[in-house]
Amino acid sequence: MCTEKISVIVPLYNSASVIEKCVNSVINQTYTNIEVVLVDDGSTDNSSEICVSFQDGDSRVKCFRKENGGVSSARNFGLQMATGSWVTFLDSDDFIEKDFLANLMQKSDTEMMVGGFKRFGDKHDEIIPLEQYVNVKKDLGTLWNKTVEKFIYWYPWGKIYKLDIIKKNNLQFNEQMFYSEDFCFLLSYLGCIESFSVKGVANYCHLYEKRRAKKYKMDFDTFQRHLSHQDEAFINLESKHGHFYKLVRQNVHRRLIDNFLYNLMDISKFVEFKYEWNKFCDYKDANVLLKEISTSKTRKLVNFLVFKTHPVVGYVLRCILKKHLA
Repeated sequence: MCTEKISVIVPLYNSASVIEKCVNSVINQTYTNIEVVLVDDGSTDNSSEICVSFQDGDSRVKCFRKENGGVSSARNFGLQMATGSWVTFLDSDDFIEKDFLANLMQKSDTEMMVGGFKRFGDKHDEIIPLEQYVNVKKDLGTLWNKTVEKFIYWYPWGKIYKLDIIKKNNLQFNEQMFYSEDFCFLLSYLGCIESFSVKGVANYCHLYEKRRAKKYKMDFDTFQRHLSHQDEAFINLESKHGHFYKLVRQNVHRRLIDNFLYNLMDISKFVEFKYEWNKFCDYKDANVLLKEISTSKTRKLVNFLVFKTHPVVGYVLRCILKKHLA
């Protein structure tokens, strides 16, 4: 097993109630050659003081405080400060079991190691992937088509990356996005490597909050910007490896449209509702997007009622339609 240093980047904002459990789970890893990069993104609680106390007690812990810029900004800052050969990301309200790093590093003969995860909070389950070696060019399309419903690749966490590949290719999290920017980062990374390994374990513990996606609701302009960035990342990967990732693209598009719908359904004034409705319906790719995400009868009905009848219909039924969004 490789024993090179791993940088664990933890972005945090007002995380005083959870950061101790998070950091303790890192410093107590059985794999000990680590540095813990804590990036306080302008917290207004006592998160910073807690981080400093960890730094004072363990030389492997490094604390940084920056002006608030969002999680992507904090992760990018962490990447600048990291000095390990490998890097992994950990959300401040999550934690890792003691063998998380050691288990994944058993597969360090590739350029990325991937594991499953457990969910706690509003849902308790675990997603354990099939252990395998993945040639990105040959195998990724088949793998993703089989696993799109229980997809471990949406998130940057639960994986270990080579830091020199990230820095050599100037890979960063897109700070203009607040949704799926982590998946864009992963797509960019996959475009720079030949292979990765998947370990059949679930040692990453992720806080799941019901309907958390509601906080990602977006108006049409924001939706279009996210869609453009996401499709650009797909195109770059597909051009390098010669494969079209149809099902995963559709899943991403459905999630983005849901975020737009969440926002649309929350608009109380009809004039504002119609304005957003018209912008989407006039979008050149609207019909293609709606067709590709109409994968169930319920979904087809929602899309028809909202976009294919009249804005008054969607406006009147918006409270009912909220319940049927995926």
